[in-house]
Amino acid sequence: MQNIEKILVPHFSIDEIDQIKKIFSETDERQLVSRAQIDLLITYAENKLSQNKLIQFLITLGEAVKSNGEYDIAISIFDSLLKTTGNDRNLSNIKINCYLALADIYEKQAYWKESLALVKKARNAFSLKKDDRGLAVCENFMGTIYGERGDIKKAKDHFEMSLSLLNPAKDKSLFGMLEINLGIINNIQGNYDEAFTCFRRALVIFEQTHDLNRIAELRQNIGMLFTQKGDYNSALYEFDKGIVLSNEQGFLSKLGIAYLSKAFILTQLKDYPLASVFANRALEICSKLNDRLSMADIYKIQGIIERNQSNYKLSENYFLTSLRINEELSNGLNRAETLFELGKLYVAMNQKNMGLEVLKSSLEYFRNINSSGMVRKLKEEIFQLT
Repeated sequence: MQNIEKILVPHFSIDEIDQIKKIFSETDERQLVSRAQIDLLITYAENKLSQNKLIQFLITLGEAVKSNGEYDIAISIFDSLLKTTGNDRNLSNIKINCYLALADIYEKQAYWKESLALVKKARNAFSLKKDDRGLAVCENFMGTIYGERGDIKKAKDHFEMSLSLLNPAKDKSLFGMLEINLGIINNIQGNYDEAFTCFRRALVIFEQTHDLNRIAELRQNIGMLFTQKGDYNSALYEFDKGIVLSNEQGFLSKLGIAYLSKAFILTQLKDYPLASVFANRALEICSKLNDRLSMADIYKIQGIIERNQSNYKLSENYFLTSLRINEELSNGLNRAETLFELGKLYVAMNQKNMGLEVLKSSLEYFRNINSSGMVRKLKEEIFQLT
């Protein structure tokens, strides 16, 4: 109840909050609200608040529920907001923000088509308003979607378009987000110094604005940078900082990804029992959030664990499951990473020809996106087999 009470205070009187508390008397401490409770709360708010106050309350509630990972409930809130705004031109900005909030939820669940459609709706609306800042937000968002799908070229094009529309001095927050995204692209391509510079610049911005959500995201990204460089102790340090922050603030989706990343590091340190513990923690969270992209990554990690314990058939099943999901989600990057691990499995199973075929398929993708680090690793693996 403590989390929800913070949201209620600016919008309701003490007596009204006492009435609302009765709705939430049986809320699970790990859950912000249930679907039934949100229905009751929205009805109560509709009867107590003016339209403007109701809209502001629903925005605050929707963002809080989304941040907590209760995506189905968040969708119902933003859908309710869209109905409330209707065709009122004075509320067009609210409608655009709802489009982007819903797009964010769908993007986190790898519903790329639905997410892109909503971002394009928002972009069209911003275009009519001649709002360059809004257009920059949409271009950045589209870059994120293409980046999640592993289409690095398209992602970079959208990020650069966003930068061209932006005045960094006037919008430090969006500029910081673009620094994060360009850092991720540079990290994937093996440009580690450039990536680290981007992440550090972004960290300065978000520490100044005290944006804990973005700081948790940056800890994850810096950890991934150290992972790519093989500096596993530094990576663990960053992931652990992200885990502490995400636990404290209730950033459930970031917590799941941090557990996932820590599990992978533990496989590299050959601590397979502990890696399995963190992989299972990640799977529990990502299953709840319907984060299928992260679930595919978890299956890849479980495949690595089983491969290194000589449970080859079980390992193969995990890798093939990861591969199937990544292909369903059209994620070329994660698919190529899984192929790399699957190829090493076939080599361990003395299926050299199959291993070579799979590794070459992985190499082709990483060559296309100019990922120097992975190209080097794959060439070494293939050289040892020929």
